Amino acid sequence: MPNRVGQKLGNYRLVRQLGRGGFAEVYLGEHLYLNRYAALKVLDAQLTLGDLQDFLKEARAIASLKHPHIINVLDFGMDSAEQTPYLVMDYAPNGTLRQRHPKGSILPLSTVVTYVKQVAAALNYAHEKKLIHCDIKPENMLLDNQNNVLLSDFGIAAIAHSTTSLKTQAYVGTVHYSAPEQIQGKPRIASDQYALAAVVYEWLTGKVLFDGSQHIAIAMQHLTATPELLRARIPTLSSEVEQVVLTALSKEPEKRFKNVLAFAMALEQASQAKAVTVGETLLTYPSGAMAVAWSPDSTRIVSVQSDRSNSTVDRDGILHGATLHVWDAQTGHQIFVCDCPQYSGYTIMYSPDGTRIAAPSSSSVTIWNAFDGSFIAYAEDKESYKGSEVAWSPDGKYLASVNCVGLLSVWDAITARDVLNSEKLIGIIDDPVDSVALAWSPNGQLIAYEPGFGTLRVIEVVQMQSSSRVELVNTFSHSAWQPRHGPAHHLAWSPDEKLLAGTFGARDDKTVHIWDIQSSNLIFSINGFFRGTCWSPDSTKIALTGYNGEIVIYNVLKGLQIFTYKNHRREMVSFRGGIASWSPDGTRIASMDSSRVQIWKAP
Repeated sequence: MPNRVGQKLGNYRLVRQLGRGGFAEVYLGEHLYLNRYAALKVLDAQLTLGDLQDFLKEARAIASLKHPHIINVLDFGMDSAEQTPYLVMDYAPNGTLRQRHPKGSILPLSTVVTYVKQVAAALNYAHEKKLIHCDIKPENMLLDNQNNVLLSDFGIAAIAHSTTSLKTQAYVGTVHYSAPEQIQGKPRIASDQYALAAVVYEWLTGKVLFDGSQHIAIAMQHLTATPELLRARIPTLSSEVEQVVLTALSKEPEKRFKNVLAFAMALEQASQAKAVTVGETLLTYPSGAMAVAWSPDSTRIVSVQSDRSNSTVDRDGILHGATLHVWDAQTGHQIFVCDCPQYSGYTIMYSPDGTRIAAPSSSSVTIWNAFDGSFIAYAEDKESYKGSEVAWSPDGKYLASVNCVGLLSVWDAITARDVLNSEKLIGIIDDPVDSVALAWSPNGQLIAYEPGFGTLRVIEVVQMQSSSRVELVNTFSHSAWQPRHGPAHHLAWSPDEKLLAGTFGARDDKTVHIWDIQSSNLIFSINGFFRGTCWSPDSTKIALTGYNGEIVIYNVLKGLQIFTYKNHRREMVSFRGGIASWSPDGTRIASMDSSRVQIWKAP
């Protein structure tokens, strides 16, 4: 396009060029009679008579937008000599956000949130009028004389594409900020949210979302590539902020926020989330809990609490009779409470799909609906279940339990039918024991259990759906594990299924052993007063629950203690319960003392 400085367009004389884009130039224009300034956007196109009606229709739609954060369109017309269309807009004296923050700039999160709220308000207003911007980028965000953001070029790209000379372009927009569906020529309202999130990504990291030497390479990354995590570039950024941005950058439009305002609100809330350090308490639930567990999506906590009016504790410290509590793990709001008067044990577990909760009861395993606490089924057995443990199969179809006389059972979780009984495999222990341990491997093929003193076994479950049978895979023993260490009190598989941890010993002296499953070698032992173990989701760390209220976390790969949580006011509830629980997303740990459940930031 020729330089138009000094020319007249309508009632304006073009004073100087303010900027240039892919299909237009912007000039500062002075009104010939009113001595006031305006910005004139001159499109790089010539309209035919057939294009004129399309241009006028789009231009009227843009001119109808009246919002505090949308640049005001004052007039539109065509240069009579060249048939070149132009728009007359309010002049924003403080330039664009690209000029304010050049490429490579890293903006404070608070500044980003301020900008996003204003742009999102403008976009949401236009979206309600069924208009899509299609070219969100810092160059199209202007600053007025009070540094308020004014979104410009709203629909300019659409107008440009209504002209014959520009219809051959592949898609509307700027490739660094274009949503996948926009690149494919199918922009929608959610495309503007993606573009705004791409701008946020650039502001926070100083780097564009995707880059390359050619536009086609960048476009292909928008279609197929996973963005580099923001926290890989900014370790100090919270995971909450990162997740909000990545949600808005979802490849599928339906997986983004329901609208751009929801994105802006979520970003603001995430930015206000209190920064926490490792071990800092995030939430506290007043509860004399005996057991605690996370829902698979890390949004809820279930705890078993003593029912003071009806519960009893036997000589072995096992609670009989309790109430079940489900809490919101983000807000601390109690969702529901239900009775579980037959509770007899010290474990509780969510099903893998998060829809059910199971816990041992006298002569049974009880299953509840995880959303409202309604009773689903009892898995009954003739033997006492005092001190039993329960474990779900990874597919959620089955429940395993082992009772105080050493009987391992597997139940259909829907029908509560006993589908496997290992009595013939191992026999029944003559005298009931006060400690059993059970854990189902993450792949669903192996069950580790300790049904009595010195008989830790790993079995393989074969063809459970039809002719159920079990095969003994291994029996663990080691010179470090002698009868003086006593029976197992808790077993836990590492999520990668390579290691098995167990807590062994008498009431006042416990040792944690960790074995390599494939070789049966003992990796290392940890001596101390520990009642239970739980693994981090990445299998690199293990949390050991102590009787003194402390929780000690070890790096398993290095065999080193890396953190000790000391914020419990008293000892854990009893020597049987109180095992900590690592959230499935790896960010938090839930643990308990005699009066409360606490959620705290994990290492």
